[in-house]
Amino acid sequence: DLANSEGAKAEELAKLWLGLEGAIDPSAAPPGASDGLPEGWRHRHTLVFLDQLSKHVQSLTSTKLHRIDELYGWTASKNSEVRFRWQRLCIKLREDFIVPHVVAFLKEQGRMKFVRPLYRDLFAWPEQAHVATATFEEWRANYHPIARKMLAQDLKLVA
Repeated sequence: DLANSEGAKAEELAKLWLGLEGAIDPSAAPPGASDGLPEGWRHRHTLVFLDQLSKHVQSLTSTKLHRIDELYGWTASKNSEVRFRWQRLCIKLREDFIVPHVVAFLKEQGRMKFVRPLYRDLFAWPEQAHVATATFEEWRANYHPIARKMLAQDLKLVA
């Protein structure tokens, strides 16, 4: 059951990365974290892990974020739930490298569950707001009319 021992495993790994369990060398995996995901790790563990990182984003550094991606490869994930959480985390930390990946996801995915928060996050980032509006303007005809209307409102554009 994920809510119990498996969820705890993902939370513990997040705590190690966040340094909540003591200081770590940001250029290495923390003690107790392997190079690669622990044995038996599933996407649902990744979701718990990423949710924990997002809750404590103030404890995460750019160096740690890049090291996590080196070891676990979430920028390249094809799983929509993982991509969504990872990209939102990277946007919170204002990591420019993620922007092309976010744009690609916004063009591949039409579910408001994913696109609306990503557009909002990108638009709230002053240096990338133009990317959000340009991507939406380019891609707006591909979204469902309700999504199109709501996204236009979020981006302060005429629906």
